[in-house]
Amino acid sequence: MLTLINPVPRAEPFDHGNWLFELKFDGFRAAADTVRGRLFSRNGDRLRRYEGVLDLLPKGHVFDGELVVLDDAGRPLFNELLFWRGFSNANSCRRLTYVAFDLLMTDGVDLRPLPLKERKAAMARVGKRAESWIALTNGIVGDGRALYRAVVDADLEGIVAKRLADAYHPKRAKWHKVLNRTYSQRRDVTPSGGETSRQMDDTKAA
Repeated sequence: MLTLINPVPRAEPFDHGNWLFELKFDGFRAAADTVRGRLFSRNGDRLRRYEGVLDLLPKGHVFDGELVVLDDAGRPLFNELLFWRGFSNANSCRRLTYVAFDLLMTDGVDLRPLPLKERKAAMARVGKRAESWIALTNGIVGDGRALYRAVVDADLEGIVAKRLADAYHPKRAKWHKVLNRTYSQRRDVTPSGGETSRQMDDTKAA
């Protein structure tokens, strides 16, 4: 079973030139395997109800990303995703989207041993052949605090920080998530995914 990297909660954003900072989308984490035509949650469960989105992704690859339903302003709507009933019923301004933020395999080649920077470059090349229903996250290097301020102003869920030099290794790669404490759709979670109101401890960036 493919194991996905689980970002470690961090209380405050930070700046660092060796780190990439991306938007955290409010949806379902999912690995999209367009080789076998399957969509998996981070726990390894099949997400069969949403697998129609695979028809709109480029074939021959395995992505790590997030399933979201977007409103007409491009903002995720978690409840719409939770009760989503299919493409034929989706409102034109509230469509299911797969947001890819990593490329793990491509055309039979395992990219996980490569640094994040190289995987991002490979994903960008694949993305040029994708349909409009896939979105690619690029992020910004170094300026985590600025991105976090923009996220708070836009009422989005948060940011994710990733070390550019790291391979895709669930136990060794350093990813941190910083949640927007004023997010209007916020659901507090523990590192294992359970509901809680407990404040997360800060973790040191390296």
